[in-house]
This record gives sequence, structure tokens and C-alpha cells, in this order.
Amino acid sequence: MKKVILILLVVLFFIPLSVSAQTSKHAIIVAYNGSGPYKIWATTCGRLFKDVLMEYGYSQKEITLIFGKKATPENIENAINELKYVDEFIIGFFGHGSSTSIGLHDSCIYHTELKELLSGLTSQKQLVVIDTCGSAGAIIEGWDGITLNAENRLILTSTKFEKETSVFSGHLTDWSRAVLKYGLLEGRADFNGDGKVSVEEAGSIKGGMSDGYGEEFLL
Repeated sequence: MKKVILILLVVLFFIPLSVSAQTSKHAIIVAYNGSGPYKIWATTCGRLFKDVLMEYGYSQKEITLIFGKKATPENIENAINELKYVDEFIIGFFGHGSSTSIGLHDSCIYHTELKELLSGLTSQKQLVVIDTCGSAGAIIEGWDGITLNAENRLILTSTKFEKETSVFSGHLTDWSRAVLKYGLLEGRADFNGDGKVSVEEAGSIKGGMSDGYGEEFLL
């Protein structure tokens, strides 16, 4: 189980096992549940993602949680700017969203803004995870003509189409349950039984998408 998680993340970052322990790394997890009739269980998905990262080898100090009312564009910008020079950078978003933006507390962050923030990173291994409605818009140059794709960056989204909904069943989205819980924590993402998890396999679970440089690499 742990081996499968390790293989996936090593594939995502193209790093030899012998080198990975020597690199600097940090992850940011952003989750906002919404409020009133629009309240969802995004923080549960965010904590599940944290569990996956810690199983891989991330420590508490290497993971920044931006949950609830703290999920603001300013806090996200500050967190990203503090991590410009880490070797491995991961950021995950969980909550409401659209084909052009990600929902936050009393606001949102547009893909155009996120693209600009990420452009300041010097990290050679970058992973962006977006589990929101319409998250495919981060990859597809659709309504806003924006894609977050960049060299050394891989993107996993929970939807395959810009207008698609990220559905909750219980306290997890179908995508988080399939990819994070079943696929990674329980090791079910190895569809072809070769003992490896490719980015294509990870991104294809429950109709999600993967894109970026290096998806053809296997370990």
C-alpha cells in the first residue's frame, strides 16, 4: 500500500528514490466548506490528502493547512511566496469551484491569478491537485483561455469537463474517495497490475484528468 503511494509520487516528480530524501519539499492544502445550503465537506477531503502525503513521507512541518475562514487569496499568496525555492512543491484545493476559479472564504481565486502566483516558483517538481466542480478548466483552455500547465508541473483535476460537477457521497467527493482513499491509501490505482501507478492511471479514476510534463514516465 505504502509502496504504491511512493511510486505514484516519485513518478509525478521524476525523482530517484535515493535522492528524494535529500530534497526540500512542502505542500499547501486549501479547503473551504462553504456555508448555509452550500456547505460541503471539503475539509474532510483536504485531511485525506494530508494523510496521503504523510504516508508518502511528508512531516507535519512540511504541510501547510489553509482551511475554513483562513482560505483567502491573501493567505494562499503568502504561503506560495514563502515556498518559491523548495525542490518539490504540492498544492491541493478542495471545495467549490468553476471552470475559471476556485471558491474560498467570501471570495475566490481565479485561474489567471493562480497561474501568476505559480509562475514565481523555482521548484523543479510541482503538483497541483484541484477537487472542485469544473476543475477541468484548469487544464482546458476554455472560457478564460487559461491553462495552469507549465514545465515541471503536473495537474490532477476531479472533473473531465469544464461544466462537470464534483459530486459528494457522504463526507468525501467521489473523486477523493476513488483516487485518494481507494486508489492511493488502499493501493487500488494499479489498474494493469504491473506494480506501478502512472499519472494516466491516477488521473483517469472517476473521470478526472491529468496533464503536464512527464506523464509518460513510469518507474
